[in-house]
Amino acid sequence: MIVSKRYFLTDMERESVEQTLTNKGHLREEVLGMDDEEIIHIYQKYQVQELIAK
Repeated sequence: MIVSKRYFLTDMERESVEQTLTNKGHLREEVLGMDDEEIIHIYQKYQVQELIAK
């Protein structure tokens, strides 16, 4: 059985993650159209890359 977990961001968390993604080169309009799960998925990729780089 596959269990999926849904992520929801508070307004402050979403603003912070949106800002991080736009700083990483994503278009603001593109980020605004994403739902929370899409944003978290991309953000987590950047976090993992930063951890590996250390």
